[in-house]
Amino acid sequence: MKHLILCFVMFFVSSCYSEPTLTGYRYGGGTDNGKIETCNEQEIVNKWWNFHSYNSIVNVLVPGYQDLCVLTGQNGIVFWNEAEGWGSYQSNWDWYCTNGDTMKVIDLDTDEVYWVKIFGRGSSGCYDMETTSSGITVRGTMCPCDDPFQE
Repeated sequence: MKHLILCFVMFFVSSCYSEPTLTGYRYGGGTDNGKIETCNEQEIVNKWWNFHSYNSIVNVLVPGYQDLCVLTGQNGIVFWNEAEGWGSYQSNWDWYCTNGDTMKVIDLDTDEVYWVKIFGRGSSGCYDMETTSSGITVRGTMCPCDDPFQE
């Protein structure tokens, strides 16, 4: 039993720790000093996105989030669960780019703040990103979803 607990703790620590990628360098290109602007609101707003975490614990503790597609709008966010055929509109979110590579996301009901560092976009159209809130950091990707209302 002691070995099982030790294995779980080691798994938890290793899944939470990751070496950050240099912002804007991952996919090459760039402008000033090789740094590219990775947080561009015009590339994100009014598009559907799916999120994936590299953290196994998040994937276990928050099941079903990978089934959601999220439409980001300037006045709210639409969550759509394609597998179950339901969705919701929430106007209690505010989000904006604070600089060239970081987005601030605020839950207006709870005043919880999420900092999203965007490392770059790959050829598949997915963004590598890191989200931090309340001292917890989770790495993952944000990929385009098909619009669930278009056939």
